[in-house]
Amino acid sequence: MKFRRREKRIQFHEVEALPLVGADDTGGWGKALKWKALRKGMTPDQVRGLLGEPDRIANNIRHVAWKYGDGEVKFTRSGDEVTGWKAP
Repeated sequence: MKFRRREKRIQFHEVEALPLVGADDTGGWGKALKWKALRKGMTPDQVRGLLGEPDRIANNIRHVAWKYGDGEVKFTRSGDEVTGWKAP
């Protein structure tokens, strides 16, 4: 009985120690704290310094959006300041 309890504890700790899937693939933008640091009015350079290079950039009539996985940062149409964002 003691052996089985220890075995379960070891298995539990092994699972806790596994890295998150894709944790290193985000270039840092996957961290929630970085998204919480975003503020309206930030410049593209400030966003790049915080989240890194976007995966892609989408332009439309209303705004410019930098895409980071499922997240995005929206800039004014001229692209000079943040107007909003959606964290991944």
